[in-house]
Amino acid sequence: MFILKRAMFIGIMSVILVAVADASAMPSSSELKNKRITITMRNKLLYDVFKRLIDDYDIAIGFEQSNLDDGKDHYVFETNIRYDEGPHFTPDGRPVLFVGNRPSVNDHFITIDYRNARLEEVMDDIVAQMKNYSWRVDNEVINIYPLKGREPKFARLMGRKIDKFFAPKDMEVGYLEALIVLELPEFKTFILENNLYVESWQNATPYLKRPLPEAMTFSDLTFKDLLNRITKSKRGGWILKRGTPKIYESPTGEKKEFIELEI
Repeated sequence: MFILKRAMFIGIMSVILVAVADASAMPSSSELKNKRITITMRNKLLYDVFKRLIDDYDIAIGFEQSNLDDGKDHYVFETNIRYDEGPHFTPDGRPVLFVGNRPSVNDHFITIDYRNARLEEVMDDIVAQMKNYSWRVDNEVINIYPLKGREPKFARLMGRKIDKFFAPKDMEVGYLEALIVLELPEFKTFILENNLYVESWQNATPYLKRPLPEAMTFSDLTFKDLLNRITKSKRGGWILKRGTPKIYESPTGEKKEFIELEI
């Protein structure tokens, strides 16, 4: 009996030690918050600030827009990392510089100045300048969310349970939006239930032609967790916002609220 109990004790302790080892091997939110950042930008769009964090420091960022910023683009950013597949030229031989989907806005500028600072300090400063928002780390992704003016439909969508999602290795990142908007049953049902309009498209910029580094197989998670898991894998960011214009009118005259999902 003593031998049996001792064997059981050793077995239980082995499981506990393995679990602890696995947990310690996973990056924590504190590790991300403590990442060292050097960045100086004065009166720049959030687009430029986040592009630096994403491209130079591989920081993954998700953003849910507040209704207080309805129909405005001053807080959009490029949701994919810099990627060049080779030189690009116009038909008359001029080089093409890809800048992503940089917004044409002239307000809500951000100023930051840090040397070897913790990412937590940098994000606290940035988000404070955005107003209406707070931030946290979810699944190793910086999530910026509304403190004021949260869209109730967005809150319900983010908490929606997703059964499963799959994207194959080497698929271009530009098709991820289409997989959700056109193929994900829970998302399609939500759009119909709430009389929403959302479009999905892919253009040919190198940002979107980058192949996925690995296959994605996710199951039994919320929609927000799905966005974070996708982003952690493909890198870059995600954005959920009201569309511009806020109301979409179809050729037949049907009107729907217009929302945008960028991955």
